[in-house]
Amino acid sequence: SLTLQRFHSNQMAHTFRLWFTADALGMSTVTPLCLSLVEGKYFSKQFLPRLLGPLVLLCAISFYVFWRSDVPLLFMILPCLILMGLRLGLAGSSLGLLVVSVIGGYLTTGGHGPTMLMLGRTQQQHIIAVQFFTAVSMLSVYLLEVVMAESRRLQKSLQTSEAYFRLLAETSRDVIVLTDLEGGRRYVSPAAAELLGWSPEELLGGSYRDLMHPDDLAEWKSLLADCSTGTSGKTLQYRCRKKDGSYLWMESNLRLRSEERRVGKECRSRW
Repeated sequence: SLTLQRFHSNQMAHTFRLWFTADALGMSTVTPLCLSLVEGKYFSKQFLPRLLGPLVLLCAISFYVFWRSDVPLLFMILPCLILMGLRLGLAGSSLGLLVVSVIGGYLTTGGHGPTMLMLGRTQQQHIIAVQFFTAVSMLSVYLLEVVMAESRRLQKSLQTSEAYFRLLAETSRDVIVLTDLEGGRRYVSPAAAELLGWSPEELLGGSYRDLMHPDDLAEWKSLLADCSTGTSGKTLQYRCRKKDGSYLWMESNLRLRSEERRVGKECRSRW
């Protein structure tokens, strides 16, 4: 069509704009979908049942929205696209955009759809309006996918860090204790059983007041207060009560540990 317009009219710039917009939207939609097909994991048998329901719903709503010429219902499509993205990631978003583009373009060229409410406009202007809606939907869905991908990356990084922390803590002969800023124990490494006789499960939920010698409480409170303000590197020697009732001299070093998944902060001590 670009070549015909070049030799038979003076609307080359206008035709090029329509052609370029349509092809740019098509490439932006199909490229992520093709990459997902190459990977193969998004369209395996285990994902097809998760895809079928949202895809059928999107097709039905898209057909209904672009068939009605009396009511603007384009806003109903975006939640379906978001659902596709949540169920199947970027591949689902791309497939959903492709479905909307095909159904919307076909019905709009047939004289249907909410763009017909734009009275006095040519068919090309109606098509441009559909292209603009597709572009806005693509931008919204892809931005949401970027945010979700970053969230998944951060979550995976936190899980990896937590796994490394537990591996080091459970293989160390030092007792690693994770407490909140009030001194409540949230995690105790297995080395506590060897040194104190208490199993980690018996110590969880308790406080430093349960095991520490009364004469050492004031110094421990001061050390915990320093830890809560970010001051670290100080050590404390104190007496810790064993399960048999005797006391064992220990040395503790506190470090402040911030965690994005928690509202507060925690202190990690090594005995």
